[in-house]
Amino acid sequence: MKIADGELRQLLTYDVKIPPQTVRELVADSKQTGHSLLQTVLASKIVAETPLARAQAKRLGVPFIDLSQSTIPPKILQRLPRQIAAKHHVVCFDETTTSIKLAMADPRDVQARKAVKDYTGKTIRRYQA
Repeated sequence: MKIADGELRQLLTYDVKIPPQTVRELVADSKQTGHSLLQTVLASKIVAETPLARAQAKRLGVPFIDLSQSTIPPKILQRLPRQIAAKHHVVCFDETTTSIKLAMADPRDVQARKAVKDYTGKTIRRYQA
């Protein structure tokens, strides 16, 4: 999951409903330790990664998929070359004759979608993972 600090502050305050004072404390801790705000938030255990990813997906208007709760057939999982999957932080988890469902660390990543579309020639259905 990739979330810029400013966007994460908004998600925490408005979507996850963490009190603004707590968010300010997390921001201060992040600056003090030199870790990203996301690392600081997850380490604090105030909110887990899955609810945060769900909130981001809702905000972006894309579906959410929890890959830890999914069984992906090996043939589908291997649909993309490892280089593309690793570079762009994507996983193919379903495919039809015309489209491919792509779990993404950042569903806004245009380069990732272009790389997969160029490789597969199919329409990309993006999901927040």
